Amino acid sequence: MPTFLVADSSPVQRISLSAVVRHENIAHTVLTAATGIEAMALVGVFRPLYLMASVRLLDMESWTLFERVRAVDPDARFMLLTDFPEFYRLIVPMHGVDGCVDSRSSLAEMAVTIGDWMGAPTRPALWAHRAPGSVTPPGAKPDQPSF
Repeated sequence: MPTFLVADSSPVQRISLSAVVRHENIAHTVLTAATGIEAMALVGVFRPLYLMASVRLLDMESWTLFERVRAVDPDARFMLLTDFPEFYRLIVPMHGVDGCVDSRSSLAEMAVTIGDWMGAPTRPALWAHRAPGSVTPPGAKPDQPSF
């Protein structure tokens, strides 16, 4: 399984996202960093294949972090964590970023998005507490609750 790195200045986001990835068992190692410098130090040691970062870290923008990581590991994949995914979805392809995760979405929705991005199936039964109107799994029957 791959290594996953979450870089965000918010401890709540770091803890939540790392818990989702661990719980879904879609990464072997989950690392967290509060700053871009911390993230680069972890990249130098662990070489995570997947990196998710908020738009603005304490010491640099995510674009700068992604460029620096790409210089060290051209195979790394990137996802942007933002409150404005509608806007950033338009510009992420220009920066070689795979996509966006809406930081306002539920953990369940984040689990599905992250699992899809990493090519790992999530376990819907474990996220049955998802908010109404959130993602419905492919092939779900109308009488099954969405999650």
